[in-house]
Amino acid sequence: MKKNEIPLLYGSCDETAVFSAREYVEYQQKRCKKTPSVPKSVVLAFTPCTMQMARRICPDNVFQSGIGAPMAAITAEQLAARGVENIVAVGSAGSIHDNVNLGDIIVADRAVRDEGTSFHYLKPSWFVDADREWTDRIETAVRRGAGTKATVHRGTTWTTDAVYRETLSKYDRCRQDGVLCVEMEAAALFALASARKIRITTVHVVSDLIRSGRWNPQFHSPLYKRSLEIVLKSVSGIL
Repeated sequence: MKKNEIPLLYGSCDETAVFSAREYVEYQQKRCKKTPSVPKSVVLAFTPCTMQMARRICPDNVFQSGIGAPMAAITAEQLAARGVENIVAVGSAGSIHDNVNLGDIIVADRAVRDEGTSFHYLKPSWFVDADREWTDRIETAVRRGAGTKATVHRGTTWTTDAVYRETLSKYDRCRQDGVLCVEMEAAALFALASARKIRITTVHVVSDLIRSGRWNPQFHSPLYKRSLEIVLKSVSGIL
């Protein structure tokens, strides 16, 4: 991938930023009388549904981010600045693979970088990888927790900034690369983790399907919510 194919301002991802997440955290700490400590390992939730469930299952280890790569990166940066070393990001995803069905669980170990945030952390490439050791631990825990109640996959996800611009040509390209699902945060989080020397794995529960070029949303499905609970209970045991 050529540098001029990435529409970013001049400069390098290796340059030092004018201000950092650590400086912002220190600013907050000066203004607040109480600054609670954070654990070394946490769950990052993106939706109110996930956050509500996580507060019940692992209340001391969950933090909420807004949806999308920029908000996920901001939250993860600030958590890292506060001392967090390991993050499990849990969210929904749309299946683009015929063998990945509603309620299936995907442990992502690689992401297609079809968003902008990751390029501010790493040089241009088509894919970015998750930390293998941390991903192995999460996968083991999720498979143990799922048992025969849910199907678990491990593989590549497609991260996009533009949920309403998922076109057939993009689906076809991602399928050719063996991509399992589409979501909005993983690539940015994997790139940030590499740059900041922390460990992040993303786990996605299939909430909607793309079949024959048509979208089938099932966010309300009990099957989706059951698998989401399985994931949260599974990862809470290793935090």
